[in-house]
Amino acid sequence: MSRTVRTRRGFSAAVGLSTAALYSLAVVTLAPSASAAPLPLPTTATAASLGEVVHLTALNVPVAGVSAADVILGQVKGEIHPANPRVTAEARNLDGTALTAIPLNILTEADQEAPPDNLVAAQDSIVAGTVPLTIPGVLDLGVANVSAQARFAAANTCLVPVPLSSSAVSTADVSLLGGGVVDLPGTASVSQTTGLVSNGRPNGGANVVSTVTGSTASLQVAGSGLLEVTTAPVLKAVADGTTAGTTATYTTPIVTLGGVPLVPGTPTSLPAEAGMLLELSIGTPTITKSANGLSVSASASAVHLKLTLAGLIDIATLDLFPMTAQATAPAGGVQCGTVTNAGADDDGDGLTNDQEIIVGTNPTNPDSDGDGTRDGAEDLDGDGITNLEEFSGSENDLYGNAPTDPTKADTDNDGLTDGQEIDLTGTDPNKADTDG
Repeated sequence: MSRTVRTRRGFSAAVGLSTAALYSLAVVTLAPSASAAPLPLPTTATAASLGEVVHLTALNVPVAGVSAADVILGQVKGEIHPANPRVTAEARNLDGTALTAIPLNILTEADQEAPPDNLVAAQDSIVAGTVPLTIPGVLDLGVANVSAQARFAAANTCLVPVPLSSSAVSTADVSLLGGGVVDLPGTASVSQTTGLVSNGRPNGGANVVSTVTGSTASLQVAGSGLLEVTTAPVLKAVADGTTAGTTATYTTPIVTLGGVPLVPGTPTSLPAEAGMLLELSIGTPTITKSANGLSVSASASAVHLKLTLAGLIDIATLDLFPMTAQATAPAGGVQCGTVTNAGADDDGDGLTNDQEIIVGTNPTNPDSDGDGTRDGAEDLDGDGITNLEEFSGSENDLYGNAPTDPTKADTDNDGLTDGQEIDLTGTDPNKADTDG
């Protein structure tokens, strides 16, 4: 794939590895309004999300010499709480009871809580180098990238359309329980966003929404055929303050085994190495609503697998992209008020009033921090692309001028900053694996 690399700015090169796409920013323009100022977020508006790439419970794996292990690969969490901290966001590459003493050189994690508001996401990454990323007999890891951001206004007012909690994790080239037992060649990722989404009702009506998104992935278990997830699973919980509008949905992924599509609800069994038998099924969602109909919770796994010895003795169970989502809203829904003239630029700094809320600047002061640089020309996340350029996508001309996230230096979490992708590598800053 040939590209023309921009030379608009100078950057120092950084090591990065292309990973599955995690995050793309859609800038939602709020309609101009002359109604009241933003209102506090009710304490009865709550949400929670949890997503993992793999959750493996091993009882006895003779091939790997493992007697018991509970291993979580790639985990994200997000919550909106009724009390401080009102918002939390977490991401880590590893967790589980078998990993109580994870070597620091293979652990990567990010977490934030708010208030106070966090205008920039916390990020971390590791790449296999001279020191192997290994826990003998349990895990071999190639690369991991994580990010987490928690937003909440100091005045307790709603932030729309900013995700209150967002986190993401990607992994690449992973082997679990020793080579050949459970392998994930290539990349896999999971992300969550939890927050408020405008529903068009009067006085800044908003839904409470919790979303967990997986990715495409490949999986091989005990020498069986290659299992491939070819479309991303997505679980979403929405609470709008009414019984009819409080719902949960699940986008079931397309899953193939040896190139043959599997049918949801139809279990499949096939022989594996060393006399083992693999049983697998495509997950279906479990959805539960509260008695008053104002809260909903849902859970699902893209694929559930069970490894047995001759179909008689359970050896291990594995869930690929297990996820849960929950959302609750007060009766009648959340009213956030609105930003006056949200789509206007009252102070003439290049950013609209609602964009200034996203980056935490003052929509009535063109130079909020008084440093001589207008807010639109500031670079909040330090990626070499200004706030205005990120919102407009004006510098991302190789990829349709799509906007990037002004609060996150590495929008797609692939190990390269947005500025490096635009000015050095010519890759898509919104897509971790540009050429697929």
